[in-house]
Amino acid sequence: MTAEDKDTKFGMTKVMPRLPVFTGESKDCSFDQWEFEVQCLIKEAWPEDEVKLLIRRSLRGQASRTLMNLGTDASLATIMAKFKSVYGHILSLNTVMATFYSMKQAETEDAGSFAQRLEDTAHQAVTLGRVEQKELNALLKEAFCAGLKPQTKLITGFLLENKALTFDQLSLEVKRRDSYHCSSTCCTNHGDC
Repeated sequence: MTAEDKDTKFGMTKVMPRLPVFTGESKDCSFDQWEFEVQCLIKEAWPEDEVKLLIRRSLRGQASRTLMNLGTDASLATIMAKFKSVYGHILSLNTVMATFYSMKQAETEDAGSFAQRLEDTAHQAVTLGRVEQKELNALLKEAFCAGLKPQTKLITGFLLENKALTFDQLSLEVKRRDSYHCSSTCCTNHGDC
C-alpha cells in the first residue's frame, strides 16, 4: 500500500496518516499519546485494516514484539486490549487523586508547564472514572490556584479570584503575567524571581 490512495467515493487522493513511534519505553512517545492517536483514527472511521497497518508501522522494539505475539489474525479490539493491559496505566484511582491534590509548581517551573502537568493528571482521573468531564474545569482551577508558587500568586492574585475565567483562560493569563514579571525583573530563570 502506498502513502496515498484514491478515495473512490469522491475521486480525491487521501493521504495516509502516521502514528507516532511507540516502543513501550519511557524515553519515547507515551502509551497514552499513542493510544489517543489510534482512537482518533477509529473515531474518524478509518478501515480496520488500515489502522492495523498504521499500528504495525508505528511500533518498534518490545512493543513490536507484543504485536507480533498476537499473530497476524488479531483484531483491532484485541490489539488495543493487549496493549492497554501491557502498557496502560496501573495507577489506582486513589494514587492519581492524591498526586493531583498534592501537586505544586516547582521553583524553576513556569505556570504553563505546571498547568499542563495538572491537566495530564486530571485526565488520568477522568479516564479512571473518578472525575466527570463537566467537573474538570472547576477542579483544575482550584488545584492550579492552590499549587502556584507564592511569588506567582502574589503577582496574579486578582486573576485567581475571577470566577468567570475558565481553567485555560486562567492558566494563560497567569503564564503571561508570570513570564512578564520574570523578564521585567531581568531574571535568568524562574528560580530567581
